[in-house]
Amino acid sequence: MHQSRYTIYMPIVLLNVSAKLACQFERPTACPYCGSKRVLSWGQVTRTIQDSKPIQLEIHRNFCEYCKHTFRSYPPGIDRSTYSLRFRRLAGLFWLMDLSCRDIVDIFQEMGISINRMKIWREGQNLVNYLTSRRIISFSNLWSLERYVGMETHPRGSTSLAVCLEPGHYSEIGTIITSNPLLVVSWLKAILKDLDIEVLLLETKELTDISSGNKNGN
Repeated sequence: MHQSRYTIYMPIVLLNVSAKLACQFERPTACPYCGSKRVLSWGQVTRTIQDSKPIQLEIHRNFCEYCKHTFRSYPPGIDRSTYSLRFRRLAGLFWLMDLSCRDIVDIFQEMGISINRMKIWREGQNLVNYLTSRRIISFSNLWSLERYVGMETHPRGSTSLAVCLEPGHYSEIGTIITSNPLLVVSWLKAILKDLDIEVLLLETKELTDISSGNKNGN
């Protein structure tokens, strides 16, 4: 019996979320209720926001002297939710790509992030509404994910999807059955633009041993 070796090339579409959110506070120039510019600072509260890592943020409260409303102002990528917008968008994206809520819960747990199924479903619905209202993509041409993890389980002619939380480390999400990863990259960029999520196309190779020979040992 002898062993032969061949090289498997597997394209990887990598969603890079390792860059920290800017989270830079900008004082509001006008009241969101009446448009008045007579806005005063009205204190602040500290919140923990779940991103690639939990981050502590100071959320500023404001008061409008004209209409007497109080309101909060948030840095880009942050709102009333305890999750950053980009991670909520990822949850909605995986749901849109046909992964079950249970699979998505498992994926986020592998990344060290706790999220429940109802939250995932809501984010999926929010993403559909967002994409529909802006006509960003066609829903007749959606990419589906399969939960194949590990090079040995990938079907031929497929592309792996992975998420990078910190430089040099990534979590594999699943497999997209396509031999044209550039189309996937373009599709994902349209959905994830302006969210501090970098969509990259990588190529990995892995040497795999294949045993061959006959039963007679000749």
